[in-house]
Amino acid sequence: MPPEDNKFIDNLYHEFEQKLFKVFGFGIEDLKKVLDRADTDERRGHCLETNFKEAFENGGAPQLRWEMNNTIVCLEYVYMSQRLGRDATHEEWVEHILSLNIGMTRDDLVPFDELERTDEVKD
Repeated sequence: MPPEDNKFIDNLYHEFEQKLFKVFGFGIEDLKKVLDRADTDERRGHCLETNFKEAFENGGAPQLRWEMNNTIVCLEYVYMSQRLGRDATHEEWVEHILSLNIGMTRDDLVPFDELERTDEVKD
């Protein structure tokens, strides 16, 4: 979902890009290079723009902002675990994300295993 003629959406993308530079030192286009991939027989593809478009369609600007922030914190979990040489604990990850001051609260940062249990209940 590229920025449109909607100033609010434009502002969300600008805010997202600022957070990307703050946390990773790169912007949206470089993030797409890291995350986007085509569908293959082995793996489902990924398209950042499609995820953002669906988030906005399903929940408006609040859902889009959450999806953008979630993209950052999940990728940072991967990078943080690589730096540590092991999987970061939930508490380590939460404390680190809160220190970045990117608009996520402790309540926003649900442990991955709790998300999996929530998904299982929905299925």
